[in-house]
Amino acid sequence: MSLPIVWTPEAESTFQAQLDYLEENWPEVTLRKFMDRVFEVIDQLAEHPEMYPPYRASERIHYGVINPYVTLYYKITEEQIDLLLFWPNRQDPDKFPL
Repeated sequence: MSLPIVWTPEAESTFQAQLDYLEENWPEVTLRKFMDRVFEVIDQLAEHPEMYPPYRASERIHYGVINPYVTLYYKITEEQIDLLLFWPNRQDPDKFPL
C-alpha cells in the first residue's frame, strides 16, 4: 500500500535552496539530475517507507542520501510520509535542526 507524501514547509524551503544553489553554480544538466533523483527517491518512499535507515527510531525519522552532498530526512506516520528536510551534508553539523 502506497502512503501519501507530504512536504513540510521546511522541506519545501530547503529543497528550493538546493535548486537555487545548483542553478547558480552548476550546469542545467546537474540540476535536472538532482531533481530526477529526488523525485525517484520520493516515489520509492511512497511504496517502501522504511527503505532507508532510521535517524531517530523512536520518532520514526529516517534519512536517505540523495547524492553525496544532500540527505533527505523524513518521518513515517500511520497515514503519510512527511518530508522534513533536505540537508546539505557540507553544512556545519552544529546547525542541524533535527
